[in-house]
Amino acid sequence: MVSLLEQAQEYSALCSKGKLSPSEELKASVFKSTLHENGVYSSADVDELRNDTESMGKRIAALKDKLENCRQRYDVYSDIAKTYGEISKGDYIGKLVEEEKQRREQATKKNKRKL
Repeated sequence: MVSLLEQAQEYSALCSKGKLSPSEELKASVFKSTLHENGVYSSADVDELRNDTESMGKRIAALKDKLENCRQRYDVYSDIAKTYGEISKGDYIGKLVEEEKQRREQATKKNKRKL
C-alpha cells in the first residue's frame, strides 16, 4: 500500500510537470497502469488509499505493542517456571546464598585491586 501511494504521488508530480522526457513518460505510463490495476483512478482514490495506509499503520503499531506485551509476559512466566523448577530440585536458597558469597568475594577482590 505504501509503495502504491508513493507511485500515485510520483505519477501526480509527473503529470503536473508538463513536458516530459521519454524516460519520464515511460515512468508515468508504468505508474498509471499500476494504479489502474489496483483500482486507483482519481485523486479521491488516492486520498482513500492514503487514509487506508495510515489506518493500517496504526493497526500494525497496535498489534506490535500487543505482541511485545505478550513477549514480555512470556519472559516473566518462563522465568517463574524456571525458578519453580530450580526450587523443586533441591536447596535453592542454599545455592542463592553461595552465589551471593561468591559475588561479594569477587567484588572485594576487585576493590582491593583498585586500591
